[in-house]
Amino acid sequence: MSRATKHSNPYSDMTGIFSKLMNAFLKKNQRLVPWHASHQGSFDLVQELLAKGVQNLDWYRFTSQEGGWSSLMRASGRGHVDIVRTLLGSGAKIDCADNNGVTSLLIASVEVLGDVKVLLARGADIYLAERHGMTHLLFACQNGHCEIVKALLGNGANIHLTNQ
Repeated sequence: MSRATKHSNPYSDMTGIFSKLMNAFLKKNQRLVPWHASHQGSFDLVQELLAKGVQNLDWYRFTSQEGGWSSLMRASGRGHVDIVRTLLGSGAKIDCADNNGVTSLLIASVEVLGDVKVLLARGADIYLAERHGMTHLLFACQNGHCEIVKALLGNGANIHLTNQ
């Protein structure tokens, strides 16, 4: 084989190298993959990870990023309704809170009506508040989201609660 033929495609070995690097990354950061997939709205990847048997624990385990937000929290705050439904259907803890008492419903109440509706329909606790006493209703009102306020009130949110 001539030298020119041997080196005609400088990227011919890159697929194998890339695959090895990706496998090493996934092995080292396995529990972050579901978190990032949920954050980015990668519905196909979330489904693939669940199909491959990623443990339910990996979907709600806290990470060192974002103060302990779970995969469900990341999806809820970004309007990824299909991922929220999928994670809940796969056993994600709906009222799992971060280090500040923030839950998926609190996050969604800031601006994501679709996620609020899904979380309420699945039984999210509407009476939980974060550590400073901010409730779902207060977050929605503070951000001027009338439709979210209506959804919360329609599900029993207490208009008499105040923060600290």
